[in-house]
Order: sequence, then structure tokens, then C-alpha cells
Amino acid sequence: MSVRTSMLGMTFGLLVSIADPSATVQAQRIADGPGPDMATYQAKVLPFMKKTCFGCHGEKAHENDGGGIRLDNLDPLIDSGEKAEQWQEIQDVVSVSKMPGRKWIEQHGPPSQKDVESLVFWVTGEIRRAKAILESTGGKVVLRRINKREYNNTIRDLLGVEDDFSREFPDEVISNNFDNIGSALGFSPYLLGKFMSAAATAVEKAVPTGPSPMLQVFRNEKEGVQEGSLAGAQRHDGNLVIVGTRLARPLEVLVSRGSRRRGLRIPQDGWYQIRIKASKFRGAGKEVIARLFHGSGQTGKAGQKTDIAMISLTDQMKQYSFDALLKKNEFVNLVYQNPELTQGGRAADIEEATASWNGVGLMIESYEIKGPIHEMWPPRSYRLVMGEPKDSYSETDAKEILTNFAARAYRRPPRREELTALHRYYDRKFDENGDAVESIKATIVFVLSSPGFIYHEQTDRLDDFALASRLSYFLWGSMPDAELFRQASAGTLSVPEVLDAQVDRMLDDSRADSFYRHFVGHWLGIRQLGRTMPDNILYPEYDEYLEKSMKVETELFFAEIVKQDLSLLNFIDSDFTFLNSRLATHYGIGDVQGAEFQRVALQPSDHRGGVMVHGSVLTVTADGTRTSPVLRGIWFLSNIMGSPPPPPPPNAPGIEPDIRGAQTVREQLDRHREVPACYGCHVKIDPAGLALEEYDPIGNWRDKYRYIAQGRKYGYKLPVDSSGNLPTGETFKNMRDLKSLILSSNDLKTQVASCLVEKLLTYGMGRSIEFVDRDQVEQLVSRSETDGYRMRTLLKDIIRSPTFQSK
Repeated sequence: MSVRTSMLGMTFGLLVSIADPSATVQAQRIADGPGPDMATYQAKVLPFMKKTCFGCHGEKAHENDGGGIRLDNLDPLIDSGEKAEQWQEIQDVVSVSKMPGRKWIEQHGPPSQKDVESLVFWVTGEIRRAKAILESTGGKVVLRRINKREYNNTIRDLLGVEDDFSREFPDEVISNNFDNIGSALGFSPYLLGKFMSAAATAVEKAVPTGPSPMLQVFRNEKEGVQEGSLAGAQRHDGNLVIVGTRLARPLEVLVSRGSRRRGLRIPQDGWYQIRIKASKFRGAGKEVIARLFHGSGQTGKAGQKTDIAMISLTDQMKQYSFDALLKKNEFVNLVYQNPELTQGGRAADIEEATASWNGVGLMIESYEIKGPIHEMWPPRSYRLVMGEPKDSYSETDAKEILTNFAARAYRRPPRREELTALHRYYDRKFDENGDAVESIKATIVFVLSSPGFIYHEQTDRLDDFALASRLSYFLWGSMPDAELFRQASAGTLSVPEVLDAQVDRMLDDSRADSFYRHFVGHWLGIRQLGRTMPDNILYPEYDEYLEKSMKVETELFFAEIVKQDLSLLNFIDSDFTFLNSRLATHYGIGDVQGAEFQRVALQPSDHRGGVMVHGSVLTVTADGTRTSPVLRGIWFLSNIMGSPPPPPPPNAPGIEPDIRGAQTVREQLDRHREVPACYGCHVKIDPAGLALEEYDPIGNWRDKYRYIAQGRKYGYKLPVDSSGNLPTGETFKNMRDLKSLILSSNDLKTQVASCLVEKLLTYGMGRSIEFVDRDQVEQLVSRSETDGYRMRTLLKDIIRSPTFQSK
């Protein structure tokens, strides 16, 4: 048996011994607690529901206006979170007059206030009764593994090395829209093996024992800059001129050397300095922006690209310098996509266009790549793990290093039995090889494969160390830093004033970018941007630069709301956003220059304001060919209002796209809603989706639909009708009206705030929000309303809440 196999078995056995494999304790049926109030149910609640609910939500719920939701068979004995949520939803829709529907009221008149109050009081009392019993069962996620993103960030901060060390881990299961939900983060011997392999790779990078890598310089000037065999290039005074690329095939021009037409592969992992001397070619008064990125050059998942910079070129030749973390065998690429080569709905033939090109281009005089660069040797990562380098390490030195490392890796003081196990493991490795450094490295791999590192610390009530860890993974996606450890060691982190100060410090730190990117990416679904490429005939202007710009707009907008403590209602409508020139041009907003994003004031005529009309959201909620009020309506209900609709009934008909412009989506949808099994849900789903019909599949504002005309070009044909009405009767003409309706309704604003509070708690704690958390959510929303729904203030309230500070 190999040492690795033995270590894997020992570590996995330890994991199984401390964790319930299911990770969740199921709530048991309430039998021995206080009995339910069946007398009130039989006398008041059931008769009311028979009269007002069962007609639509009875046995034929799939055939009439019930949308497939049955209530006649709902058990009045609330003995699980699922049943509590069902009854809570009934209470909610009845208490705010969303149910019964308008048709019922037209026939029977509104239900009496006395009947409504009887239902509300009964449901409230039963949920409180069930909550008191269910809370005592411990029915919550006990252990939560760090996910792939958290793993890479933690290794970066713990060892001082950066890489995608988790690339071989299986993809995380998405639950509740997030990738950090404990009940969905499984574990297995296979995954443990991947943890061990990744740890070994990371430790070798962090604690190198060989000589310093040789600094290499790769340089080309003038004629040495090669265009290779790719189209879209010509010469001017010896410089390489790029006049355009096919939208679907970026032109790779960096870096070539000698006769290697494919370009230089990066020789070794590390940080490199990239210098490019370039300018616009012609184009006075026009903007030319180049995209610098690195990647493997492959297609598919293995060929993902990482941006280094967007370069706004000037009329004068100028040198640009960037630092980038590159991997062995990667290429560095420079792309200029020329919009002038997109004509009449299709990309021009570049081979023909470039032969006598007189338009705008990108001109490169020289480039240089230098690296790998190390400020010192051994590198900072060595010192972070081992301390100052020594010629030799005694047993005392080694065990002190391991004790200090374990405290950081476990995010808490290590337990006596854990240290005993580590020191014994070190002794065993030293007996095998006699090398202290290699034995320390092997033991660190053991630490990084142990439960203390892999799992978040969770107890009934978080102590200061566990609170520091939960806080840092919430706002940074990584381990606590020295300041958080210091406050936890002093026992002062849980003091409200201290905790608030730490939250402010962390939100202003660059590591909070992880929160701004990943929370908004999962909450709004824009992490999926790019999975569906828009039709290149209908939407030829769509490219990777525009796609990335869309995503950055939403991330920066969310960050600004948090940093400036602005109202969360800005997510519904706002008078500003963040744009660069590419996105501003796409939106039809002028006076924005350059690749850098800037805060831009919005006018009503811009048809923007709020995340619902961000290009990122509008694109990810379309299929690349047409818009779907259904898809966008479900997105709105799920992510903005927090009331996702049930799944469609079996065999529900779909709506096929019409790219020839014969009929509008509204016309198709009206016929779809005539199906009785579909009407009940679509009356709630469709309004927001119809309002968003003003925006096409790539986020353009429109008043007519595009369609494919003759000659493989697009044209405009049928008019857009974005009017509609809410289930409660209010009407709107367009998206601006709908946003005004939301912001003028206290109930709807409360619903928006409740949704966001639940999303933040779910992300911050790594578990779904259950009915037992409802009181806390309501308190947080009520306090936020009093404070003007300020976002940074709300985050502090969430972090101080008993819910966040318990498992």
C-alpha cells in the first residue's frame, strides 16, 4: 500500500467519524409535543378554504386556474419545514389580497375580514408551535465543506501562491442558486484524493527548494512582430497593423518568436511583465480598444481566457506595461475587433477587406515579455510558511512551524489531539527520509487534507474564531486575516462595535471583490453569461468584449451600493450605472470614452436604471434568438421578489421562437395562457416579462422586433408592446411604469428587501433559509425599512443577527 493511499484512508476515516454523511438531521414528525389546534382548523379554516380555494386548487388544479397547485390535500399538521412554508405562503397571499383571484371576487365578492383573520391567526400559531419543537431537533446543516473558489482563495492567503489548484475537483452542485450550500457539498474518497493532490502541488509551489528560476526576456520589434498565417493584418512602415478580426475567431498576434508562427508558449509558471508599444492606425477622433488576455489556446472548458487588460489606444505610439500571473505553455494574445468590419448584419470578408483597407486599425511597434519575476528568493510564500530561511531545521523548529501553520489552516487554535497527530506524522516522515523541510511539507499536505481545514467550524453558537471564519468567507471568500485572528484571540470580535468596524474594514478591502463578484453572479444568475451565444445574424454586434463589459457593470453597480451605503431599492431603479465606451455605445449613451469603467448619470431617455435592465441580466434571461416573457418573469419572481412560481404541469406546451417576424411573443403567449392549466401561474409570471420586452436578447432597448430577412441580414418588423397588469389589478405601459409601481408600494418594497435578506443569509451561512428563520428575516427587513434600506447598514445588521451567528 502506498503512503498516499494509506494517508487517504486514514484521513477519510477521520472525516466519516466526525460527520453525519447526510450532513442534515431530518426533522421528525411532531407526536409528543403540544397538539395542533384542530378545533379552529375544522370550524373556521377548512370551511373558508373550501369556499375560496378548492375550486381552483382542488383535484382539477392542472385543468383550471390553479396552476397545478393543490391545497385540498394539504395536511393541517405542520410537522416539517416544507409544510410550514406551504402554509406560510397561503397566509401571505391571502393576507395581502393576492388570493382569491379577480375572477372569484367578481363572482362572489371579497372574502370577509373575519375569515381572513381566522386563517392568518391559525397559521401563525401553528407555525410558532412547530418552530419551537423543530428548533430543538437540531435540524440544520452541521458541517459545510469549503468549495472550489474558497479553496483557491484560502490557499492563496495561507500559502502565498496563486493558481486554480481546484481545477480537478468536480463542479459544485448549485443549490438555492449558490455553490456554497453545505447540504449540497458532498465528500468522497475520490474528492479527498483531489484535495491531497492539489495540496501537494500548492505546497511544492509555496516552499521551493531549488535555485531561483532564471529570468527570461522575450522581445520583438518592427519586422520581428509577426502576423503569422492569420487574416486581418498588414504592414505599415515595418509595424504590424491589425485592422480587424472575425467576431468568432480572435486574432492571436502575441507572442511569436523566430519561425514559430503559433507564438511563444510561456516557459514556466509565475508572474510576468508584459510591455506593448502600440497606437491607433488612422482613426482620428475614433476609439480603438484592444483586449490583452492569456489562455491555453484550446477550445472548450480547457481554453478559457483570462483578461489582463483592455487598452484604449491613442494617436501617438505609446508603451503599455502590465503584470500577469501566467502558466506554463500558455499564450498571450492581443485582440482588436473592428466594428467597421461588421456591415449589414454580417462580418465582412476580412481577406478581401484588408487587402485595400483604408479604415481604422491597431498598430504594434514592439512587445516584450519578461519573467518569471521574483522579488526575493526563497520567495515570500516560503517565508509565509517556514519563516526566515535557515540552513537546517531542528525538530523543535519543525514542530513550531507546524503548530503555527495548523492554527492558521484550521482558522482556530488547534486541539491537543490534532497537534499530537501532526507531530507524530512529522516524526514518521522524518524517520523515512531524514529531511526536515520535506517532512514539514508532507505534514502540511496532511493538514490541508484534514477535517479542520476542509470543513468550516460550526457549533450551536459561534465562538469568536468561528465567527471570524464565517465573516471572512462571507465577505472575502477566504480565511480570516491577522487582524480578525487578533480580535478573535482577544475575545472582542463579537462585541457589536468591534464587529461593525471589522465589517467596514473588510468591505473596503480589495478582497471584498470576491463578494461583489460571486454573490451578485449567483443571486442574479449572471455567472451563466456566455453559456449561450446570441445568434450572429440577428445580433452581429455581440462579442466577448461587450459580454465582459456587461458583467462588470453589474458587479461594480452592486459594489457601489454596498460601499456607499445606498438604498437597496437602487436595484429596482437608479439614476446611475457604470459604463465603459463599449457598453455605453451599446446602450446608446454618449460622452463615455475609454475601456475604463466610470460612474455615469442616467437620464429617463436612456431607458436604464436598476439591475433588471442591465445588459448582463437581459442577455442571460434570453436564449440568444428571442426574448421570453416567461423566462424573464420567472427570473424576476425568483430573484427580485423572492416568490418563485411552481414548476409547469406535466405536458404543458412550450412557445417556439419565431425568427421570421410573423407574430410577436405576446401573441404567442396570449394563446399559451388560454390553456387552463397554464393561466394560474402565467398571470403572476408574465407581467414583468412583458415589461422587459422593451429589451432584446442582448440588452438593446427596442420598439420593434428584429427578424431574419433575405440575404442573411436582420431587419425590423413588428412593434413591441410592453404593457401589462399586475395580479392585483394595477396596469403599466412599460418597464418604467412597472418600476414605479414597485417603488410606490410598501408591500412590494418589503418583498424586495425580504428576498435580498434571504439571499444574503443563504450565501453568508451556506444553508437555505427555513421557516424557523422567518421572524429574524422580518426583523431585519423592518429595521432596514426604518434605516432607508441602506445596503451596508443591512449587511452589518445581518452579521450581528442571532441567525448569522449560529449554525
